[in-house]
Amino acid sequence: MEDGVDNGLQAPKRKRTSLACSRCRRQKLRCSGTKPSCTACVQRAATCDYQDPRLNRVKFVMQKPCKDADPKRNDGPVDGNAPATSLAKEVNTIVVPDKIVETRSIRIPFFRWFGPTGIAPGYKKMLFDVRHPSQQDAEDPEALPPAEDESKVHTSIRESAAASVFETDGITPAPRVLGPLLDTFFDHYGCHFPFYRRDAFTVLVKDRKVSALVLNSICGLSARFSPLPEFQDYPLYLRGDIFAQKAKVLLVPLLNLPSYDVVASILMLVWLELASNHDVGVWMYMGMACRMAMDLGMHKAAISGPDKLAPEEYWTVSRTWFSVHHLDHIISFATGRPLSIERKYIDVPWPRIDANAALPSPFPSMVVIMQTLGLLHDELNNINQLAELADSTREKLLRYNDELINYYAHLPPALSFDIHNFQSYVATGEGGTYLMLHLWFHAIVIGLHRPGLRYGQEARAKSICLTLESRGIALSSARTITSILNLVEVVDTRTLVSSPFIDQAVEVAGLVFIAESSSTSNPLKRITSRSNYDVCLRTLQRLITYWKGVSWVTTTMEQQAEGIRETDPAEGSVDPHSLIELQDTKMIQKLFEKMRQSMPRRTITKAQESIGVGFSGLTNDSSQGNVMILQPNSPSIGDQMNYTGGPHSAPIGARKYAFSEQHFTSESALIGGESWHSWIDDRFLEDLDLTFETLPAQMANSPNS
Repeated sequence: MEDGVDNGLQAPKRKRTSLACSRCRRQKLRCSGTKPSCTACVQRAATCDYQDPRLNRVKFVMQKPCKDADPKRNDGPVDGNAPATSLAKEVNTIVVPDKIVETRSIRIPFFRWFGPTGIAPGYKKMLFDVRHPSQQDAEDPEALPPAEDESKVHTSIRESAAASVFETDGITPAPRVLGPLLDTFFDHYGCHFPFYRRDAFTVLVKDRKVSALVLNSICGLSARFSPLPEFQDYPLYLRGDIFAQKAKVLLVPLLNLPSYDVVASILMLVWLELASNHDVGVWMYMGMACRMAMDLGMHKAAISGPDKLAPEEYWTVSRTWFSVHHLDHIISFATGRPLSIERKYIDVPWPRIDANAALPSPFPSMVVIMQTLGLLHDELNNINQLAELADSTREKLLRYNDELINYYAHLPPALSFDIHNFQSYVATGEGGTYLMLHLWFHAIVIGLHRPGLRYGQEARAKSICLTLESRGIALSSARTITSILNLVEVVDTRTLVSSPFIDQAVEVAGLVFIAESSSTSNPLKRITSRSNYDVCLRTLQRLITYWKGVSWVTTTMEQQAEGIRETDPAEGSVDPHSLIELQDTKMIQKLFEKMRQSMPRRTITKAQESIGVGFSGLTNDSSQGNVMILQPNSPSIGDQMNYTGGPHSAPIGARKYAFSEQHFTSESALIGGESWHSWIDDRFLEDLDLTFETLPAQMANSPNS
């Protein structure tokens, strides 16, 4: 959207409030600051609370100065009035650590690249909360954060639950939890993993012929919908985490023994990573599933064709392969990256609709429709800039549209969407696939007719249409999506919350309503667009309850509704409960080592009121890395902020900030040539999560200090 354009979903301009509510700060939305509930939370029917973010920050205790540090050293007074005492020096010094002595959790920034059709295109920052599970935590209960603290670690809960949910071998789910969780799995997810037949699989479980890897993956998915008391202390989206962690441990040696069941388990781990808000894990496990499936030749007719396998085995292999392939389309579209395997390399028969069945499975139709998503995705990601549609691109999109519409129009009557058919498929356990078929069909239609809605951050691309009628066609499909969502919410909510990978289809519809509201001055049309947008937002928020990773999509959509052109979904990638426990802390140490090397050899004191720390050259960067300390020239914050390492400065509003040439070059490289100050806004201080204390010995003794 162009600057200054009112999109109808945007809050009126206001002065910045001194303290935004927790939800607006987390989602990076404008907050009115009104109490007890701000305007944004009231409009979204969300819980609103106010808490100073600095109160919840973890303070990290770093390496103390060595005892043999020079006792005669005198750095002079900290400021013009305070005496230079050793106590004042230890309390007031901010430094970069040599090593971590003790941590509870630490927030690590990490940059990832997303292609043009990605949810948040470009080189985007993600944040990870990492914890080192030290022995002290197990021995000293006071070492854990208080139970009421939002950032509490659920390790102790998991350890106490492990004794009751696993058999004596420590890896197989106990029968008293396995039975109910197995029923829950087929009730909620059977259609999404159509390679397991309920009756036959249950017999195999009773005969103890199913691997612990598969059982843990299944239980991990089912636990979020389970009433069993063992899981009630977890957030809903983490109720299967104990099984997910066990499955990951069991998976590693089995990577050397590819099998269909291992592929199925990795596919389930993709879902579990989405639930626990590990977006990187979603991408990595998806790639593993595709590569193992290809390693087994599941995509080649000469190995896995109907004339090479027994009928039952072929049915299982075919459905497993196409379950992997179809989800790969969704994940690749979300990241704007190429598919793991191109269609031209697949020569196994595509699944066919059973024309003789009264209720034919929607799975084959969903697989076929997803191929058009792959074609659209590939075409758009090969365009450098989408200022307008080239004739060749327009011709391809028109052809894809005609083929898609023709296929959808000739589906059996039982597969067309209406309330009777939906209820029938819910009764047979295939409501989720039926829902995905229709939501994704309309989302792909929108993508074909308004390709700029999910292309980069360019405002001009948002208005590009395939034909003169495309705007109306896209709006019609978006309204159909919201109508389906309203119906499903009333008829069977279970189907909705068990289908997290509808999130992008819902988001695409939301983008249509945002664009429509910004392009009309008709108040009634704006109200209608707002109402439909709220349906999309409400659906995504409901999914987040069980699948925390959906917050990435939700955050970017809300930011676009607020008129933010350069979306920043970093806060949507963090959750205080979804800590990554890290035994190997060397990668974190590498980050701090880069910070230490790049710091100037002088002491920067708290008495100087440093207002921020900026990092570049992070853990996934081979360069030296740089750190920028923003601080005033005097004890009171003035208009001139200086970086201690260099003379260069650049204006930001009424203030000037200074930085080193080296930092400027590295930071600009990270953001594609933009000025570094575009990274710093009014929330910079609020986002600061690291506090460094005490001076490393070698820096304390440095002659340059």
